[in-house]
Formats: sequence, C-alpha cells, structure tokens
Amino acid sequence: MYCSNCGKQIPNGSKFCRECGVSTAQTTEQISVHPPSPKTEIMSSQNKCKKCGRIIDSKVKKCPHCGAKQKGCFSVLLTIVLSVLLFLYVLGTVSDALQSASTRKAIASPPPSAKPVATIPSSIATSPTPTHVRNTSKNPTISPGIIYSANDITVLVRELEYNKTWGGYYAVKLTIENNRLSEIDYDFEGITVNGYQIPSFYFGTVYPKMETDIEISLNADDLKLAGIEHITDINLIISFCEFNNEIDYAKISIRTSDYGLYEQKDNFNGLEVYNDENVRIFARLGNKNEDFPAIFFIENKSERIISIGFSDIAINRKMAAQYVSGTNILPMVKCVTEIPRYMFTTVGDIDIPTNDNIDSINLKLRIIPVQLDGSFTTTNAYETNTIKIAR
Repeated sequence: MYCSNCGKQIPNGSKFCRECGVSTAQTTEQISVHPPSPKTEIMSSQNKCKKCGRIIDSKVKKCPHCGAKQKGCFSVLLTIVLSVLLFLYVLGTVSDALQSASTRKAIASPPPSAKPVATIPSSIATSPTPTHVRNTSKNPTISPGIIYSANDITVLVRELEYNKTWGGYYAVKLTIENNRLSEIDYDFEGITVNGYQIPSFYFGTVYPKMETDIEISLNADDLKLAGIEHITDINLIISFCEFNNEIDYAKISIRTSDYGLYEQKDNFNGLEVYNDENVRIFARLGNKNEDFPAIFFIENKSERIISIGFSDIAINRKMAAQYVSGTNILPMVKCVTEIPRYMFTTVGDIDIPTNDNIDSINLKLRIIPVQLDGSFTTTNAYETNTIKIAR
C-alpha cells in the first residue's frame, strides 16, 4: 500500500508511514468521515496522474499509486495564465486585422452620402477674397482678333496702346477689311467706355477688296470727366453703307484685361437739374483746372437716341450765348458732356471769365428724341425751364 500523505510505499497492515509518520488509520477515518462531494469528485477527476492515469488529490506531490512526482499549484497556475495571455494576444491580432480590412474597404468604396474633405492652407483660409483688385501701375490690354464679320466686312482689333502725347490718351487700333465688290462707307455712331459715351468723330471709305487701319483715341480728359480710372470694356456702334444704302448697324464689344477687376461707379457728383422717364441730368460748374464752364452728366434711360442742346446761356447773370449745339446720346447709356468756352457766341461786349470766377450759369435744355437712323423732327423736341447751376 501507499501513504495517502506522502505517497511512499509502506507494508500492508502498517499503522504509521515510515516516511512522514502519518497514521494510516487516521487517514482512513478522515476519508470515511468526510466523503467527497460531487464538486470535489469533479475537481479530482480533472487531476490524474501523468504516469498511471489514476485519480489523485491535487495537493499530493507524488502519486500514491505509482509514486510519480506531480506538478505543483504554481506550475499549473502559470500554465493557465500563459494560456490566457496567448489567447488574448491572438484575439487582439485577429480583431486588428479585421478592423484594418474594414477601414480599407470603407476608403475604397465610400458611401454615397460621404463628402470629400479638402485640406485648405491656412494662408488661403484666413485671407478674404478681394472683390476688386486694384493695380494702377499696369495699363489694360486687349487680345487681338476678329470682333466683327458679316456681309463680307471684317473688323479686327489689334491692340490698346497708351500714348503720353497731347495730355495722354488710349489708342484703340482697328483694321476694317472690305471683301465686297463695291466700296463701303463706315461711320462710328458712338463709342462707350465703361458704360459712358465718349465723343467720336470717325468715318471714312474702304475701296473694294481693300482694308484700312483706324486708330480711335480715348482722351484722358474725357475719361477723367467720366470718373474712369481703368478701362474695362469698350463698345462701338458702327454703320456700314454702300451707295448710301445701309448694310449693317453693328454693335461691337471689346473687353480689356482689366474687365471684372475694377469697381465701376457713377461719377454723378453734381446737382440733379432734370429728371423724367427718359432723361436724367446732373450738372456742376467747372473748376479752374478744367477748360469747361459747365459739365453735365446725362443718363439716357430710353431706347432711343436723345439729343441734348443748350440755349439762352447766361454767365454770372449776363447773357453770353443764344444756342450751343447739342450732343447725341446713345440708348441706355450715360454721357459726360460740357459747354466748351470756344463755342460761346458773344452777345454784346462780354468777356467770359475764368472758371474759378464763375459763380452761376443759367440756361435751358433742348431735348430732342432721335431715331436710330439719325432722323428726327423738331415736333418731338421740348425745352426745359431755366436751370441755374451755382457753386
């Protein structure tokens, strides 16, 4: 038999173990008095001898049946802990792999509702977008090309050049080609810059199968009077005729490199002297550095040409002129015009003072609606009451 305490083999019938001194009768009594519970049996069934396979107590160091040494509690606990850690590590690795695969799939195939997010540099994100860029050191330019082609007539724009002579002016250089079998006459009915009509006196003839170069001058003083600091767009109205028969009434638009970069403001800095459903007029006296006693800002609100004339002019309460020829203003445009000093007709013996000595000007406006073909009748004309312009 074997000792139930130390597992040593002892002779059958021995009352004490020779190795540990435990009474065999006490052991037998303890076992009989405290029978193993079902739970203990289950636990014991899990502890078998590695050598003989018999069920033994988990606390014995040696098998009481064959005497083989058994592993201690620490070794068993260590084995369990290591197994648990290994299981958690494997589980974490598999979870990371699954999550990474899911992320790659989401990036490769975003849902329809997903919106891409762009990274904006802080320098751009914090800088407001300017509504008008001002660069006064750069002169505007135009792109050369064909701006009109019809009825075997071609108009090309070559360049926009600034010339410092004669007080400064912008020159719009054009070429008109006549591909017809007869000569044509051209006449610039009107030129507008930034919506303001500029005086124009350009007309001529082109022989068959020939061309002519034209240079249209935009005077710096005229632009200054209209408050134009930067040329953004130029509009031309040209009539082409053959043997006094009109071929076309062309409206041509030219945009410069400054188009859309500069703010355009109405320079109506005078006093409103007239306003009806067709015409609105502002007026002011000329300054000492201007060659015009009076300057007018006229807005044609109608779809017809309006002719504005001046009559019964008095300067500083002295009559100076009976009539001064007027200006034709294109439909739906603005115009800056003036009463030039040299156009006055002297009434009596009067000297026109310099602008800085002019205190007031009294005059009447003659307004005449004109047809697009230039014809008009005085029956449509009307004259305003006396208008006074004072400082």
